[in-house]
Amino acid sequence: MSSNNTKLSGFVKSFMKWHLEQRPVVDISKCTGCAECKPACSSGAIEFFAFIPQVDLPPKTGEPRFRPEIEYRKCNRCYRCQELCPRNAIKTYKPRMMKILRR
Repeated sequence: MSSNNTKLSGFVKSFMKWHLEQRPVVDISKCTGCAECKPACSSGAIEFFAFIPQVDLPPKTGEPRFRPEIEYRKCNRCYRCQELCPRNAIKTYKPRMMKILRR
């Protein structure tokens, strides 16, 4: 029984964290793939992947060769990536449920 409780509590914790905690998100339409954010990330949560024009939206600033992805399980929400982005392509996303509960 305790393993079921552990799984349930892990699920609830994960659900609450995803729906209540703000996090950095990348606006791919502004990102140029300069990778300034990667060394700024102390938790190593930012990885770069090849840009796929058929799947990703081409940015306004020119087509980058790479696009960043943030692994939120590693992210410690320090927002240094957002501070150092020269194109202002990383924003703080506030989940809707968080906005509703803080009214």
